[in-house]
Amino acid sequence: MTNGTGPASGYPSEDDCRLADLIDLVSEKTDVADYPCASAVEQNVLIYDGARLRQELSRPAGRPRVETELARALLDGPGIVVLAGAFGDVSVDRATRHLDQPVGGLAPTTQADILAQAVADGWSRQRCGRRVAAECCLRRDRAR
Repeated sequence: MTNGTGPASGYPSEDDCRLADLIDLVSEKTDVADYPCASAVEQNVLIYDGARLRQELSRPAGRPRVETELARALLDGPGIVVLAGAFGDVSVDRATRHLDQPVGGLAPTTQADILAQAVADGWSRQRCGRRVAAECCLRRDRAR
């Protein structure tokens, strides 16, 4: 195609998008046996266990196997995967609990004021540091 759209360019044109094609795609059944690194299939979506993938990716022979399978799943398979536990033991709730704890017995509004001031102070020091560095560079250039 010469207009910069279509499969060759990576951007489909309107002619490339047909409802019948979409219906055919979503009607296909995904078999977990076709994807050995996957843990399960739910509603034709491949589910991968993050801990298992990390373990497989740590092996030299495992990395290309996982990368190839994920690419095949996205390009030729169901087109969607879920990486359950992709980030290991990261808990937003746990982080939020730490942020909700009073700092030195202060009320939450006072904590926010302290945080805002700390951010403002850091911003001010950062800007000041840049200005000092810029002045030093100018002086050095002038001395040459």
